[in-house]
Order: sequence, then structure tokens, then C-alpha cells
Amino acid sequence: MSNTDLIPLDFNALSTSGAFEVPEHLRKLAEVTGVNAADMVMGGGFPVMSIKGKNWTLKRDGEAKIQMNPLDPNSPASAIEVVIVRASNVVTKTYYQGSYTDGSEDKPTCFSNDGQLPSKDSAQRQAASCAECPWNQWGSRQNADGTKSDGKACQDNKRLAIAAASAINDPIMLRIPPSSFRAMTSYANLLGRKNIPYNAVVTKLRFNPEAPTPELMFEPVGLLQPAQAEAVAEQYDSPLVQEIVGLLDIDRANMPTDAEKAAAAASAHTSAMARAEQETAAAGAMAQAEATATAAEGVTDPRAMLASVTNPIYWVHMESHECGVAPTPAEAQVIIDSGCRVVDKAFYDRFVAVKAAAAQNKKAEADAAAAA
Repeated sequence: MSNTDLIPLDFNALSTSGAFEVPEHLRKLAEVTGVNAADMVMGGGFPVMSIKGKNWTLKRDGEAKIQMNPLDPNSPASAIEVVIVRASNVVTKTYYQGSYTDGSEDKPTCFSNDGQLPSKDSAQRQAASCAECPWNQWGSRQNADGTKSDGKACQDNKRLAIAAASAINDPIMLRIPPSSFRAMTSYANLLGRKNIPYNAVVTKLRFNPEAPTPELMFEPVGLLQPAQAEAVAEQYDSPLVQEIVGLLDIDRANMPTDAEKAAAAASAHTSAMARAEQETAAAGAMAQAEATATAAEGVTDPRAMLASVTNPIYWVHMESHECGVAPTPAEAQVIIDSGCRVVDKAFYDRFVAVKAAAAQNKKAEADAAAAA
């Protein structure tokens, strides 16, 4: 059965405030599967669809194949049309020790299918719970060149079990990256307002052409026919689909209690505060050392120091913590008149590093307070 056999669905009609009449066979599908918009919003032995490099790549039985444009077989497909058979209603997590090679088939060092506990199948669990894991904290990620990033080393995503409308009994896993969470939420809410189950629709997934990295956009193509809806109902609770979205691995009996979650959040908050105090003390000591060194050299007037340096001219304001680079002495003179200090590049680099670390700790503190 091809997509031309679908029941027509006007995308613009979904955006209006009027009622939408869901066909009887699709209402029955909703009753059987119990899906709703919240499932998408909250959020091995099977094929996986990858979106690395803005290419749709299907990995099956150890082989990876880029999906080609059916209208132009010589170019990769920019979009695919699928049925979202089932969506995980939680954020899952994946951590690779060291650097991850794009397209690698290596299994993650640690992963979680519920965003709370590491999977029992993880090669090496990194913590008792995700809340206290150091790799799940902002600022724990490293860039390819070894420098620190503001992101998390443990990557968030949401799992979908998708299938072609003509092969609903062949579900595929698709991981939705955080950059696409907002678009998926908007799409789920669009369908939810019309009481349309997300798995009653063929959805077009395409890349946002304006985004530098893979970011998905969602658009309804048409409603399923009765036979297709029956196939979705059969697959929804199948062991394979449950495995794809991570349900078979979630150990509800060992989920942390609210008290345990609060304790983990409090511990993370205390650690963040301790690091902030240490870095504040380090910044103060660094400033004092710089002042002492300047006095020892007999440079007490900022204008005198300005005369002794070459372009570019680095400056900091110790009270406001502002800093920057002045391209010319004339511009630096204006900055000095406002109370800033001229410093060397080594001090400037340390100042910027401490300032960035303090900002990360402030964010970690806010996240911990919100979690508590």
C-alpha cells in the first residue's frame, strides 16, 4: 500500500480552531494503543535510522545505507515519510567514554532508557542514578580538540519506533536529538488539539535547511487506512517496538524515590556551591597576584602600562567582571578611563576561564535548585 492510498489530510486545517472529525477506525486505534500527544512531548537487534550529516542512513544487520531521493536516485533524500508507531515519553541518555566517531557502530559506555537510572545492559555504569552522574552535568562535555564545552557529555534524546506506511511490521528506531524536541512538541500538540493519535498519521520528517546541524521538522501527510491502523495496533505493544523505545529495559521497581531524587539534587547543589567558592577564591588570589606583580614592576598607573604594551590590548574590570580586547591604544585609553585595567594575555586568558567556569557552576546550581 503506497502513500497515495492514504486518507487526505489538510495540514492547514489542523492549525485552525475548529473541530476535526477523526475517522472511526482511527478512534479505535487510539483506544487500543492509548497514545496521546503527551507521549511525544515528554519526550541492538533492530534497524536504526541515523540522521548524522543530514543524511537519512538506515543501519540494518551491520550494514549502513543512505536513503536516496525516489525522484532523483543519484541524490540523498532530504525527507522521509513514516508512521510513528510508538514514541517514548521520557528522555533517554547515551554516554561514550572518550570521543565518539561519527557513524561508529560501537556501543555506548553507559546509557539510560528512562533518563533516571543507567541501563542494566550498560558496558560500564557511570553512577547509581543519572541525576548524580558527573557526565550528565552541564560543562562536562569536551570538544574534539580537547577544550571544554558548555554541553553535557551524556547526550539526551527521545526514541521513536517508526515504519514505512507500506511496512508497518518492520519498525525502525529513530533517535530525536534535543535540537528537534521543540518541533516535535509543536507537532504533537498540533495533532493533540484535533484528537488525532500521532500513530494514525503518516508524518513527513525533513531537515531544517537553516540549521547548521541535523534538526528535524514534522509535517502530516495523510491519515492511515483501516488495514494500516490495524497493523499499527498490532505492533504498538510488540516486544520489538517496546525494545526500540526502551520499555523492556526500564526497571520500575528500582526507580529512585522522591526522597532519593531530592538527596541527589541536594548533593549536586552542594558540589556546585563548593566548586564556585573554590573558583571565586582562585580568582581573588589571581587578581591579588597580578596587582602585586604590577606594583613590584613599578607600574602603578594604568596609562603607564598602556604605554608599555603592544596591540592588541587586553583589559578587565575587576568589579563588574567585564573583559575584552581593545584593538588600538586610543580605544584602550577610553576603557581605562572607565576604571578598567590593562593586563597581559596570560592573565586575560585565566580571567576568561574562571569567568566561564563560574557561569557554568551558576547554571548547575540553578538546575539543581529546580530539580529539588
